[in-house]
Amino acid sequence: MTCLLEDMITLGIPAETSVSEVGFVPAPPVAAKGLALPPGEEVFAFLRAVTIEGKPFSVTRVFLPPAIGRKLTPKDLTAQHFLRTLSRKCGVEVLEADQVIEAMMADTSQAHLLGINAGTALLSVTRTAYARRRQPIEHGVTLYRGDRARFFISQRQRAARSDEWVLATRGARGVDEPRAATSQ
Repeated sequence: MTCLLEDMITLGIPAETSVSEVGFVPAPPVAAKGLALPPGEEVFAFLRAVTIEGKPFSVTRVFLPPAIGRKLTPKDLTAQHFLRTLSRKCGVEVLEADQVIEAMMADTSQAHLLGINAGTALLSVTRTAYARRRQPIEHGVTLYRGDRARFFISQRQRAARSDEWVLATRGARGVDEPRAATSQ
C-alpha cells in the first residue's frame, strides 16, 4: 500500500516534506470517528507539508492513537514511507485503508498553507488506515492543490462475473458525513 508521495518518489519526482503542529490534542469529531475513539479523547496529531520544486503541493493533517504517537520521533514524521515507518517503529502493519476523494474550495487557512488564493479548487483525500481486524491506526486528511495533482484509478472485472467490478465498497458519500478539512 502506498500513498501519492511514495508514488512520486518512485517516479523520481523530487519532493520535500516538513512537519509542524506536532503534539497531543483532543480528537476532533471526524478524527475520533475515524480512529473509533470518543470525541475529545487525546490523539497524536501533526501537519505534514509536501513541496515539489519549491512550490507547495499538499498538506496532510494526520491523527494517530496516542500509543502509536508516543513511539515516533520527529524524524519518523517526515519519513517518505510513513506507513512503513509505522510498521517498523510501532509494530503495526497497515493491511487496508478506506479513502474518500472529493473536490472542495480552499478556505483562508488552507489557502495560506498551500500558497494559493482562498476559493481555489482542491482535491481532498480522507484516509483511514487499518491493521488486523480493521483496527484503525491512522486517520488523515490530505489537501492537494487542484492545479498540481490528479488521480488515476484503474478497475478490473472479477473473473467470476463479467458485470462485477473489483471494488471493496461502492456508493457516494452520505449527505450527513462532514467534508474533510485540514483544520479538523
